[in-house]
Amino acid sequence: MKFLIRGGKIVLSNGIIIADLLVVDEKIAAMGKDLAASFPVDRTIDATGKFIFPGLIDAHVHLPWESDGVSSGDDFSSGTKAAICGGVTTIIDFAVPVAGESITVAVERRIDEAEGACYTDFSLHAAVTYFDASLPEEIARVVERGITSFKLYMLYPGLRLDSGEIYQIMHWVKEAGGLIGVHAENGDIIHTRRALFLNQGHKEPFYHYLSSPAVVEADAVNQILFLNEHVGGRLYFVHVSAGESLALIARAKDRGQTVYAETCPHYLALTAAEYNRPDGHLFLVSPSLKSADDRDALWNGVMNGSVDFISTDHCPFSREQKEVHKDDFTAVPNGMPGVETRLPILLTEGYWHRRVPLERIVALTSYTPARVFGLFPQKGTLQPGSDADLVILDLEKEWTLRHEDLHMNVDWSPYEEWRCRGLPELVMRRGEIMYEDGEWIADSAHGQFITRKIN
Repeated sequence: MKFLIRGGKIVLSNGIIIADLLVVDEKIAAMGKDLAASFPVDRTIDATGKFIFPGLIDAHVHLPWESDGVSSGDDFSSGTKAAICGGVTTIIDFAVPVAGESITVAVERRIDEAEGACYTDFSLHAAVTYFDASLPEEIARVVERGITSFKLYMLYPGLRLDSGEIYQIMHWVKEAGGLIGVHAENGDIIHTRRALFLNQGHKEPFYHYLSSPAVVEADAVNQILFLNEHVGGRLYFVHVSAGESLALIARAKDRGQTVYAETCPHYLALTAAEYNRPDGHLFLVSPSLKSADDRDALWNGVMNGSVDFISTDHCPFSREQKEVHKDDFTAVPNGMPGVETRLPILLTEGYWHRRVPLERIVALTSYTPARVFGLFPQKGTLQPGSDADLVILDLEKEWTLRHEDLHMNVDWSPYEEWRCRGLPELVMRRGEIMYEDGEWIADSAHGQFITRKIN
């Protein structure tokens, strides 16, 4: 089909322009003034006065994730439907090997699970959770398959790698041209502090924060940055939650390291004070929520560029799943919903409350992740030849966020009853209108696996 989107305010990472957009089949075909006279179309969409974002990219979702035998609520179908309703047109999930499985087999298994189920387009990060002589070849094969990023864990039994293994894998990924992503927390400190608190009889949710304070993340970030200074690879830190971590990453950038910082809306909008609520167990997430000073430092990073992109770490568990062990913070599954609420939270808390420019929000949620993860210019921008992934926003729309009005498969929201301002009015993925005026339009899941190139 051919669409003409007329008169919108097109928000790019480097400015806002008022122009028409011509969409032909799956691509942006033209951008300019008064295109209606030159191009007959099937439908004209009047976007006068509305803002148009490139389709958002969520580079960190778990659809689903299993924690101690408990599976999170959203699968590829429900999770990507909710993502579309939040303006997200591309997700990057994880291929995590099960016991005895190679990363190449895990990648193919995960692609098979997602194909035919995703409403968004999708890619994967490959989690490296074991160490053996086959890894250099495995990593190279995964890169050839179009997956260029590799996740390493510094904690969690069955996922955690030791420092020597991490150092060597960083070398192998560099040789393959890939990008390392690290969940950076010092698992030894967490384990020791947890044991201490449990021996004292402290199992309340706030002790999750006390077990994993900012130093736990900062220490791990510092260690990985030191290793990377010697390796010289490309690196990013997932879900950065502490101001000290961000400062360490900023200094490494100044010294010439190629390193990026990802944070999440819950670290920008919430603090560890949530753990003192009667339902504080719902907010258990790793890394833990941090102090108000950490939150403010992250917002400063959003403004000054030291935060490179914002993802959600979407991993929703129901109230029932969270409440089974609510009196023992070590047994509650960690994770929160967020794939649908990232954009309204950033518009409300960022643009309206803190005057974060719209161009910066586009950079954080679309342009930069597209460039970092090898999706640009197919994704992450609106220009001729790019995929027709876009969001038409009603920036003035005021509404109350309630979980029952959302599409995520979970019965609560960390932002329950928050007053928000700004909401997607229309979402298009590769030239197909998926969501419009509060109504789901798409009839089937046609999301595609996107092969990524080495940036």
